[in-house]
Amino acid sequence: SDYEFKTIREENLVYVDKTGLMYQMVREARFNFLSRPRRFGKSLLVSTLQCYFEGRKELFAGLEIEKYEMQWEKYPVFRFDMSLAKKQTKEEVRRDIELLLDVYEKIYGRNADEFTPSQRFNGLIHRAYEQTGKQVVVLIDEYDAPVLNVIHDVEKFKEIRLELHDFYGVLKPNIALIKSVFITGISKFSQLSIFSELNNLKNISMNEKYAAICGITKEELTTQLKLDVEALAEKLGLTFDQAINKLVELYDGYHFCWPSPDIFNPYSLMNALCDKVLNCNWFESGTPSFIINLLKEKEIDVKEFEDEELDFVAEDFNTPFESCNDVIPILYQSGYLTIKNRDDKDYALGIPNEEVRAGLLRNLVLKYIPSEMQTAASKSINRMRRALKVNDINKALENAQEFFGYCPGVNVSMREGHFQSELSSLFLITGSKVFTEVAKRDGRMDMVVITKTKIYLLELKLDQSAQMALQQIDEKDYAEFLKNFNLPIVKVGVNFSSELKNIESWMIEG
Repeated sequence: SDYEFKTIREENLVYVDKTGLMYQMVREARFNFLSRPRRFGKSLLVSTLQCYFEGRKELFAGLEIEKYEMQWEKYPVFRFDMSLAKKQTKEEVRRDIELLLDVYEKIYGRNADEFTPSQRFNGLIHRAYEQTGKQVVVLIDEYDAPVLNVIHDVEKFKEIRLELHDFYGVLKPNIALIKSVFITGISKFSQLSIFSELNNLKNISMNEKYAAICGITKEELTTQLKLDVEALAEKLGLTFDQAINKLVELYDGYHFCWPSPDIFNPYSLMNALCDKVLNCNWFESGTPSFIINLLKEKEIDVKEFEDEELDFVAEDFNTPFESCNDVIPILYQSGYLTIKNRDDKDYALGIPNEEVRAGLLRNLVLKYIPSEMQTAASKSINRMRRALKVNDINKALENAQEFFGYCPGVNVSMREGHFQSELSSLFLITGSKVFTEVAKRDGRMDMVVITKTKIYLLELKLDQSAQMALQQIDEKDYAEFLKNFNLPIVKVGVNFSSELKNIESWMIEG
């Protein structure tokens, strides 16, 4: 998704054809807004629209739009990538917007009495219309990037919001001179004037018709990208179907409306197909700092996300960021949660796939660890994952113990429940299925961890003994309850020490 449409077509690179949907969108409404997470192909769609409105017919040869478009008229296009204006002060943001305007003033000129960005933008629209005799097209990519960067700083947020309000406010009085407007972003900000003043802006973010306008569907993966999947499968020693299943598990599962086809994260998927390695790229590259800050501020229970039963009503999807106190809409709009089901107005949200799950959980468990220790703590988690792959629960717990050693005292309350939550999070990051407080007729099992080859039944104690924990598993016959899974069961007693603020000892049986 880092490539421009023009480059992809001129260099004969792989392009998943979205031009039919794009054509339908611009015919149905003049002004459209699309919200999608970072790295989801919004910029590629913007660059495709630019080439289309510039009448670059030769770039669309063989694509679906050829069936419908006969005129290929050329319009003056203004394209603003607002992610280039992600700065900390109003003055810096203004200067970056001025640099974006400079590009078009070299073409259409500038009047001496135009000083502010809004005056210059207004002048550009008028001159372009007068010089070409054609209405203009305005494409604004990541319109909210400048304010997302300072969302936790009230004063800076207000200053930059006002700057953007004036700039975007130029669109409304010039509607007669505008052919088409397309705006992308992560969220709605009602006070940036686009939504409060441009009342004919159509929000297609949850329109079923455009569910797949960004991102890649399974059908596109198995047809247009089939050769790439075959090459990946060969490199990894998998069958075609096995490779598809791996890609589905890691990168699929997004729904931006309901019903919706499953949508793959295009950034991660394309990286995997290109590099022929199943890495998790998106969380690191696609996570804005405001999300990390949000995760640190809020007391978020990891298990809440795992349940996939977060109730959400339709109105919540349009909650503007600036008036949103709930973390759930923000995590949805940013791509960390997605729609899993719908019953009338009620939606169930959950984590879309393993890539996001691992990245989100990793950030949650690392949030209290001092930054200088986070690399070492991450290595402990990675070693824990590798140990579980080879069924070495002893080594896994050694690394869990090492991880807890990096946590300062503030991260550890003297409750067994806290240790349980932290330990279950570590197991979740490794890709294991984890169940806590599993109800049984004569008691509750503290934790059940299921890998591809084993079931680990963990009983946790605080300031007691690992032997006592193991004894309770046998006395209550917890293992009998899990026999239907048809996997070997390993019993593990774990004792935490409030003095050490760590795992003190463990015993393994089976």
